[in-house]
Amino acid sequence: MDMYDCGFQNMTNIDISEVVIKQMKELNKNKRPVMKFLQMDATSMSFLNEDFTVVLDKGTLDALMTDENQETISTVTKYCNEICRVLKTGGRYVCISLLQEHILKFLLAYFPAHGCMFRVIRCFDAEQKTLESSSDDVMAMPVFVVVITKFKALPTPILETCLGGDKIQRKAALVCNGLAKGNLLDCNEVKMDLLKKTSEGESPRYTVYILDQPYSRGNGKYAVFIVPQGREIEWMFSTPEGRKKVLSSAKHNRLAIVVMHRDQKYESLDDVKNELNDSVRNFAPRGLKDLIPYLTIGSDVGHRETLISGFSNLSGEFRIEEVEGNNGQLFRRLIFLNNQFVIQSEALIQTSKYAFLFQKLRGYRSPNPIRFLFGSTLF
Repeated sequence: MDMYDCGFQNMTNIDISEVVIKQMKELNKNKRPVMKFLQMDATSMSFLNEDFTVVLDKGTLDALMTDENQETISTVTKYCNEICRVLKTGGRYVCISLLQEHILKFLLAYFPAHGCMFRVIRCFDAEQKTLESSSDDVMAMPVFVVVITKFKALPTPILETCLGGDKIQRKAALVCNGLAKGNLLDCNEVKMDLLKKTSEGESPRYTVYILDQPYSRGNGKYAVFIVPQGREIEWMFSTPEGRKKVLSSAKHNRLAIVVMHRDQKYESLDDVKNELNDSVRNFAPRGLKDLIPYLTIGSDVGHRETLISGFSNLSGEFRIEEVEGNNGQLFRRLIFLNNQFVIQSEALIQTSKYAFLFQKLRGYRSPNPIRFLFGSTLF
């Protein structure tokens, strides 16, 4: 009724109860004469195919799916089949739900498999209003809006999540089910960010690029390649073409290439592996039971130290870093964070033949200034 009063008057309402339909017709016959009320079973609707732009569900799914019994799953599957049937291509199923775990699992299994984009939004404002309207010291139940957008086909299943009032962020493409069932030969690669919770929210800790190559009997099924800190800007790791080269030399049919982020702390290679274990297993092909092999260059996570953090009005945030390259060489680099895979400037750090002398003199205390003459330069 509120939506009708806001201008959405081309609306049809259904309910399985004939009593409810009679009550709603009587309540709205004068003030909202155009709004339709029909007694109908939502699992077997009489509407034509692709008859509606939006299907709105406020609690119906929660009422239907009280458990995971086979009979319940069968009923809910019929309900979702009907939703997909009556929705136009590009139309949306909007479901307000408490989104219990068994409901979320079902939705994630059903709708991406039927060519639908899947979006979840948590409604903090609704939860806050519940708390404010309650006189008792009670905890508000979390409220979610699930928005399912129907397409004829999607090259990869898409999942989006959003906190109320925040910008929607694309969290995953080719969610675990899709990765397990198929391969990525037709979609180049999939990029995913693994986030770390902080006091200020969430920040990217790892970026994972997942690639497949044609099956080869001599190859392993799946491996994870960890890029040492500072090496992610090299062509082999920063470009799709370079990552394909890494894949072809890795001797595995699927490879997850993991990049560590600056401004994050990584203690050791073993710590990184332990931290990644659960996440990278989600990207494995179906049926993989073996331990996942980890590949890398060298024996540690690499060295990257931020010497200076700053901000330029011209170019935004920047970092001056000291990075370990090949053969243990140290480089000092200027990186602008708006283009992190491009080195603005770089200098090789070399040890001076006088470094030992200066190191010794650091601990020397003299009442008189010390003067050194090197060539024609006086220090």
